[in-house]
Amino acid sequence: SRDSFETRLLLSSLISVITARNAMRLDSDRLFVEAFEQDNGCIIYISSLPAKAARINASDLKAAGSVLTIEAKDPRKLQGIIPELFGGYSDIIKSSRLYTSGGAYRLVLEAYKKYDKRFMKFSQEHSVGICTDSISASVTAEHWNCLLPENAVEVLNEKLTSDG
Repeated sequence: SRDSFETRLLLSSLISVITARNAMRLDSDRLFVEAFEQDNGCIIYISSLPAKAARINASDLKAAGSVLTIEAKDPRKLQGIIPELFGGYSDIIKSSRLYTSGGAYRLVLEAYKKYDKRFMKFSQEHSVGICTDSISASVTAEHWNCLLPENAVEVLNEKLTSDG
């Protein structure tokens, strides 16, 4: 559990070792930590966050839309969700990009804010991981390999329907 003493101690020790070995400085009191299962262990991303987030009002958030990151650990799972994303959600997806790392795939979608709940239901129905924050999307863009930089849902759907 992320709130357990043992988890916090382990992460603190790992961060200390990593920063000492790599001459890194983490100048923030707030860290964003993501851990992903791999075949022989896990991969951990650690990002330093500003001490205080800039103030954003609700109207700015609605105008900007929302960013969603969907992760599929298996290419067959990705193939299975693309037709439904294209058929049932393409009207609310502003943009989409596809990334890969360690055999897993992530779709980063920019969607209209009011439809977040539909994507959460989609995630539960298809047993795929989904994050609704821009930090996950930023970490993905920085650390994962981009396969399709634009229109990923449309391109993949076209590829799947032309092959089948």
